[in-house]
Amino acid sequence: MPHGVLYAKERIFAVTKGAQYLAELGKTIRLRCQCTPTHRQTISVHEKTEDNETIWFGDVEVFDLTDCKHASRCYAWQDIRDALRIVTVLHSKIVDSARRAVQVAIFTGVQPPMLASADLEAVMQKMRQTAASICRKRQLS
Repeated sequence: MPHGVLYAKERIFAVTKGAQYLAELGKTIRLRCQCTPTHRQTISVHEKTEDNETIWFGDVEVFDLTDCKHASRCYAWQDIRDALRIVTVLHSKIVDSARRAVQVAIFTGVQPPMLASADLEAVMQKMRQTAASICRKRQLS
């Protein structure tokens, strides 16, 4: 199982963006990170290619984390394409926003992009270049 992903095989999560949805995300974060999450905000993310093609769009829930050894914040959303699952990405030097969390999830293969497979290789190459550039700027390479 990829880091930061929890598959929901025994449960059915609500697709609605209500209190139950946020509670399920919070429960997943609590189990994954062994900390106390508090919902902070919802951020809409629309990731596009340079040619203005949509790679991913949706709402990312931002949680503040209390008593977490690894991060002060977590980004989470539900993915329902292949299997119903919750994607979680911890805040870090590289992942400093909801948009970056989505980019990292796509780049690492945790979140499949919404593109046709013919376009996927070009997009992945561009994302690798962007990731390398960010690492160089932040002196992480």
